[in-house]
Amino acid sequence: MTFHKCGINAKPSHFEDLLHDKPKMALLEFHSENYFHPSYARSFMPHLRANYEFSFHGVGLSLGSADGLSKQHLGQLKSLFDEFAPKLVSEHLSFSGFGNIFTPDLLPFPLNNQALENFVRNVDTFQNFIGRKILIENPSLYIEVKGNEYSLSEFMNIICQKTGCGILLDVNNLEVCRQNTDFDPYAAIDEIAVGAVGEIHLAGYEIKNLSDGKTVFIDTHGHKTYPKVWDLYSKAIKKFGDIRTIVEWDTDVPPLSVMIEETNLANEIKQKALSHERA
Repeated sequence: MTFHKCGINAKPSHFEDLLHDKPKMALLEFHSENYFHPSYARSFMPHLRANYEFSFHGVGLSLGSADGLSKQHLGQLKSLFDEFAPKLVSEHLSFSGFGNIFTPDLLPFPLNNQALENFVRNVDTFQNFIGRKILIENPSLYIEVKGNEYSLSEFMNIICQKTGCGILLDVNNLEVCRQNTDFDPYAAIDEIAVGAVGEIHLAGYEIKNLSDGKTVFIDTHGHKTYPKVWDLYSKAIKKFGDIRTIVEWDTDVPPLSVMIEETNLANEIKQKALSHERA
């Protein structure tokens, strides 16, 4: 039986070790926008692609924008995908710009019909432009957003139904939402449609103590995966099966050996969860 070993979001500091050691994993993931233009890091990509399947994860397309998607950005993404033929393509369920104004942040939005129309239209545009299915990633929440008409799972399920896209389930984001709001991550996993999830993200958050005595959990991807996130991962695997999984680490990036330790733990937890599913 095929078992997809956990992969990593590979950083340039890992590239030489990946080429030399060739650790076994299901795929390597890259932030799409970092590889639009020629660079020293990009020169490694053809060599890495010879050994691994790729996943490209976008952070700047702004799928929730009311004024549509940037044709230039779409063209750069399509060129990247055409060259490296990734196994998976994903984008955040968020918006980060309007008109010609863009922010470096993934902004929150109400889960209402207007936002749903924007996402459905833009996901359709994206998929039609690149000629393939994409995955959409569940967001992190830091505040309660007013005006919701759907739960997050309902919202994402409807987008999948209307566009044929899938879901990139970030279980770290689920835990961040739980810590910052009244969000129930286990209920969210229960509500997501079977067959919708095409990839899972694991990562570590940062805990910030504010001057007013409150605590906020921030999705920094700068720490090992926490036990509560591993519990959610096990729950997700039991429901969705042997889903390709990525360990993310974007700040204070450790050496490849530490990333491999995290993937080994993910593989162990996944195997146990799959054994439980078959029992």
